Amino acid sequence: MNRQSFFVPLKNKAACLLLSLGLLCIISGHAAAVATTLSRHPLETRALVDPKAVLEELPGVLEIAKASNDNKELALLYLAQSNACRVIADWACQTLAAQNARVAAEAANLPELQVRALIAESRGLMPLQEFNRSERMLGEAVSLLKSHPNPELSADVYLAYSSMSYTLGKHALAEDYAARGLVALGDNPALLVRTRLLRNQSRAMAQLGNITEAQNVLRIALGLTEKIQDPKLSAELFLEDARIARMKNDVQTQVANGQKILALAAQLKNAQLYGLGHEVLGLAAINKGDSALAERELLLAQETYHKLKLDRDERQALRALVQNMLGHERPRALTEPLMARLIELETSLDAYDRTQANDDFNARLKYVQQEFEVEKLRTSAALATQREKNLEIQQRFYLTVTALSILLVLVSTGFYLYQRRFNKQLQIANTRLSLSETRMRAIANNIPALISHLDKEQRYLFSNSFSGHVFGMDTQTMIGKSVREVRGELLYNDLKPYIEAALNGESVSFEGKSDVNGRLYFYQTSYVPDRNDDNDVQGFFALTFDITDLKLAEAELERLSRIDSMTNLANRRHFEERLSTALMQGHSGNESITLLYLDIDHLKTINDENGHAVGDAVITTFAERLQRSVQPEDLVARLGGDEFAVLIENPSPETGENIAKKFRAIMEKPIIVDDVKLFVTASIGVAYCAQKPSAKELMSLADNALYAAKAAGRATYQTVVGQ
Repeated sequence: MNRQSFFVPLKNKAACLLLSLGLLCIISGHAAAVATTLSRHPLETRALVDPKAVLEELPGVLEIAKASNDNKELALLYLAQSNACRVIADWACQTLAAQNARVAAEAANLPELQVRALIAESRGLMPLQEFNRSERMLGEAVSLLKSHPNPELSADVYLAYSSMSYTLGKHALAEDYAARGLVALGDNPALLVRTRLLRNQSRAMAQLGNITEAQNVLRIALGLTEKIQDPKLSAELFLEDARIARMKNDVQTQVANGQKILALAAQLKNAQLYGLGHEVLGLAAINKGDSALAERELLLAQETYHKLKLDRDERQALRALVQNMLGHERPRALTEPLMARLIELETSLDAYDRTQANDDFNARLKYVQQEFEVEKLRTSAALATQREKNLEIQQRFYLTVTALSILLVLVSTGFYLYQRRFNKQLQIANTRLSLSETRMRAIANNIPALISHLDKEQRYLFSNSFSGHVFGMDTQTMIGKSVREVRGELLYNDLKPYIEAALNGESVSFEGKSDVNGRLYFYQTSYVPDRNDDNDVQGFFALTFDITDLKLAEAELERLSRIDSMTNLANRRHFEERLSTALMQGHSGNESITLLYLDIDHLKTINDENGHAVGDAVITTFAERLQRSVQPEDLVARLGGDEFAVLIENPSPETGENIAKKFRAIMEKPIIVDDVKLFVTASIGVAYCAQKPSAKELMSLADNALYAAKAAGRATYQTVVGQ
């Protein structure tokens, strides 16, 4: 079963790479950076035309550099070694040399050489199928480029991502990254990087069916090779030219390019190019109808790839070879070993892809969970900021009330002392008192919070205009009424303990929610006792803030963390939580449980032949039909990519099979997307347990059932019953 990541399977992993490339926003500033010439050792340039001689010469000069403790020279020499190993297709050697270059560059504190070493190491890991490690190397390179911009190195990173996307079958992304690399390069000459970007763009266009555009781009790249000395790159361009020629059934151009590739393979002593040259000639012979020549050439290619342990290239050559043999009577002694080897490769590579996909899913899930935690922290920070603002407003209000209270006391005292002797001063005091009260009301009415003053019998003495807005009434009608009368019996019961605490002399703060005039209202309230001159409590002040928007945002964030954005089904996190809950209930009540695993058959083929927009439409339609096949209480989840699950609590033994049959019947109707009619099938595994399975046991049963359905030819279902 192809295990999926959070959004896409392993072979769709380029979508995951797109997230990593989000870090490459630094490139927007690279176009304006000053073009610089990268530091290269003369041996690195020689490695392009005579890699064997360079590899023989390097040990001696490396020892000299080590003895003199010249880390810059060491880094340049190791980069030359990595380049020479790349030319002869020794990927392990390339990777190790790049690692040594990185260590030396770090010791010399040379970011440019560190980036070059990381890119070289990443490229060495790609043919070894170490995509996760390869991507990590590019991520480190991107981090360095943020603080040390360089157009050529930025373009080189895009080139590496383009190559990885192409290897993973993501041709549209490969073309896009190559185009971005050319933009990042700008006017910087950098002919080697520019030519490789054009090569990637051309081969991706060809795979996408844009043959004429691919040829035009390839002609530009071939023209640039006349200005540079890189036989291996020339061979790669001849290979792309041969592939395009095969699409156009141009046998003559195929043969000419195959011979050029073999000549360069001999010059460079590159075994991989030797295999590619014979593969080109073999495919040309098939187009020409010369079966015998095709067989000889493809056998040479297959044997070469086998010695180099290039399993994917060997599988491709074997497919063409076996297909060619099937049309002709060939001895079983010749065909059977080849067929067996092809089956072995198909099985091992498929298993490897599943393992890598599972690893990729775990890494992607961890990434999404981290993103969720970051978003949650942001929301919490926003809430904390709002609360701090509310507290500041609250403190200002208390200070204002206190100041005004003191002022009122002073004014009242002055009035008492001088009322008999100074009638004029009495009039002034009355005026000041009126102004103070007016100011206090103005301040209170302009604060975006509910501010009230209540007496010891819980009756309103004052309430600001915002309170009237919330409750939908004139604040003057609230004066003299109790909290119970204004707020209602239900809300009063919630508020009563805090009111009693405030009247007992305690300052209290709390949060709650209520329905006010048909609106759900979340609030944060503080009660502060109102004391007289004898320090006796004579009532309390109430300050309430509306935090509804923050609470709703938190709830929506929590909901989105459990929903698959493409299909609106439950995601893997929600599925695992629901499964855990269901199994705990099953343990306590001995209830049965059924789990279905479903995979869309041949989704990769649909994507490759029709594009990912069509593939996405297939996934969403598949999800809609699956939801219609179950009861409302059953949980349907998208675990990632083309993998779905259905969880049924306390079913009958036949419920799972009935759902599988119903869904297969629904899927007999074609899916039509933009005039493309697709008959989509699914492989379904049904696991039924009468009581008390663990999550691992239940998922293993469903997994085994799905494997059995795929082994039975897909487009069917298989059932496994637990003990």
